[in-house]
Amino acid sequence: MSKSKKNLGNNYLKIVVSIVIFLISIVVILNNSNKPEAPIIEASNQDSKIDYRVKIFKNDFIKTEYMEKDKTYITDLVDDIEVNYNYKLTNSKKFDSNYKYNITYRIAVKHNSTGKELWTEEEKLIDNKDIIPNKNTIEIQDSAIVNYDALNDKVKQFKLDYNIPIDATLEINLNVIDNNTNKIIAYTGLATNLNTEIIDINKNEQSNIQAEIKTESKQKTPIIVIIAIIVSIISILYTAYEIYNTIRYNLSRKSYYEKAINKILKNYGDIVAELVNPVDLSKLNVIDVKNFDQMLDVEEELRIPIMFYETEKNVSGEFVIVTNEIAYRYVLKNH
Repeated sequence: MSKSKKNLGNNYLKIVVSIVIFLISIVVILNNSNKPEAPIIEASNQDSKIDYRVKIFKNDFIKTEYMEKDKTYITDLVDDIEVNYNYKLTNSKKFDSNYKYNITYRIAVKHNSTGKELWTEEEKLIDNKDIIPNKNTIEIQDSAIVNYDALNDKVKQFKLDYNIPIDATLEINLNVIDNNTNKIIAYTGLATNLNTEIIDINKNEQSNIQAEIKTESKQKTPIIVIIAIIVSIISILYTAYEIYNTIRYNLSRKSYYEKAINKILKNYGDIVAELVNPVDLSKLNVIDVKNFDQMLDVEEELRIPIMFYETEKNVSGEFVIVTNEIAYRYVLKNH
């Protein structure tokens, strides 16, 4: 491979590598740039009021159909648990995201000695409903009924089928969900046991939200993004530089044939006649010579001009000296 071709190949390689580095930098910037986040609010601003009552089966001792909250209940007497939520979420700034909520029950069965989870089941009691915030306030009022007896029987059957000592819990939760991320940002509800002789029902809530609204706060640009921006600028400038050099090199580059023919015509134009049509060599005895210097020797000896015809533009041509029935020919072409 000639040096010029090698250099041109190196230029192309540099351009490709530079473009790849630029694209990688862009991906890094996009993946690490600060993205709008849902407003996150202070957990202390939750006001969760949960009222519930427990429907019991008819029996010879407790004559009422329902038992009120904050009691201890005999598991075998519990039919349904009816829950009413009055939930309020406030913030110092206006909410600028979209939200929804649902109400679910969740059963979690664990091995009672290892604490490892064996089986879970979660179902919606109330399907997703959109929330329309009132500026800086979210309010939800809704209710749900869970068939405690049916779920307790299901857990009992699980224990009977597999003969495993278990602990089982039941949660009845109202979940507040961010539509943008589809993640639960807060929940509130009740928790109790399954597969026990008696149960207590306790309030169960948690919030993943904090004190500031990130969508309105100024966030620092990660250092990796700054580095990626610098690298992308350098790489795109370097790519432009190499493309410019390559174009300039290609425009100025001449083939071996072009260089050789220009030199011959410049130095020996007085003894070289350029032809419009090729010499008919079909009836002549053609003697091919190795180089143009030998053609000069023949011309000097015979004193006959050298005829030149370009057989292929900028690619090849032939020099011919004709005397009697002999033609001396030298073919010049790209190596």
